[in-house]
Amino acid sequence: MAFGDRLTLVCLIDGQIQAEINNVSVNGESGAQDVRTLLQGLVGKTKGSGSLEISGTWSLPLGGPEFDVFTAGAEGSYHELQIPIGKKSLITNGWITTFGASQSVDANTEVTATFRGPLTKPE
Repeated sequence: MAFGDRLTLVCLIDGQIQAEINNVSVNGESGAQDVRTLLQGLVGKTKGSGSLEISGTWSLPLGGPEFDVFTAGAEGSYHELQIPIGKKSLITNGWITTFGASQSVDANTEVTATFRGPLTKPE
């Protein structure tokens, strides 16, 4: 690997690589809760229900979206999302929380979606 080589972040939905995706971002939340004691002055945490939030923006081809975020969002259906990160992947079975489309002058029509699923460690 050369000094300047970097990873290209991609997204797979239900095992299909998203070729039309313009950007993708992943944010995780551990869900851990602080535990503090008055008398001893101890600090710790309890395990919580963590979550992953994955957002993406796709260019919208004339034939329709690569992944139909509108139908999936309306149905509340679950989809497996995979984000390869180096030699491992984040994989979660998530649902769409927000979705939309936008257009502006001299720009692609774009579709956006945000998925949420349980926090998993990279495999």
